[in-house]
Amino acid sequence: MPERSLAEILSSRTFKVADKKEQLAIIDAEKDTARAEFNKKYSDKWIRAAGFRYKDCEFENYECTDKRQTDAIKLLKEYAAGEPTRNVIFLGPTGTGKDHLAVGLLRRFTRRLIGCGYVSGPQLFADVADAWRREGGSDLAIHKEYSVPRVLCISDPSLPGGLSDANVKFLYRLIDERYRACRATVVTLNAKDGDNAAELLGVQAWSRLIEGAIKIGCNWGDYRREGRKEK
Repeated sequence: MPERSLAEILSSRTFKVADKKEQLAIIDAEKDTARAEFNKKYSDKWIRAAGFRYKDCEFENYECTDKRQTDAIKLLKEYAAGEPTRNVIFLGPTGTGKDHLAVGLLRRFTRRLIGCGYVSGPQLFADVADAWRREGGSDLAIHKEYSVPRVLCISDPSLPGGLSDANVKFLYRLIDERYRACRATVVTLNAKDGDNAAELLGVQAWSRLIEGAIKIGCNWGDYRREGRKEK
């Protein structure tokens, strides 16, 4: 029996059981193709932005040596199975795998065809500064670019010398717009607690970011200092 197209199957007045199975198989195959195309189109960009170090990061290959890490991953998996309307904040010292967990979260959402983005703090503020130079002081294009993704990860949105007043205002406007649109912002930050985070990001930005957010305190061992494989 020659193979028939999906259109031919759907145009038939009656279906045999075999026809219905064939129809569902074709639809499933088309969904798989669409999912693969989406993953390639949208994940390639943010994975490149995250960098080679994080290209294979998943929850499954995060090395747990502390019950708090296991609990954190369980919480993140539950969140990744729902709608990304809450912010997620990873606080803690360097070398604790905050970005590994953030990237693992983005991968879960991407597989569900939810658009994600990723930018490091230094890159974000460099993009803003470049826009100010090119656009005569306007950062609207950069603001729009990072407002669009349903889930945006900002890795350590701080600078060694501290944020300028202009950077603090930009960060607040971005977080506020995403909050109002119910788009999740995932932030990793090398801060010891909320007070320290507010000092780094500005009180307004921090207050908006933590409202209703999932907060993960990554205060376990440092992979780098302990000589384990860094995540």
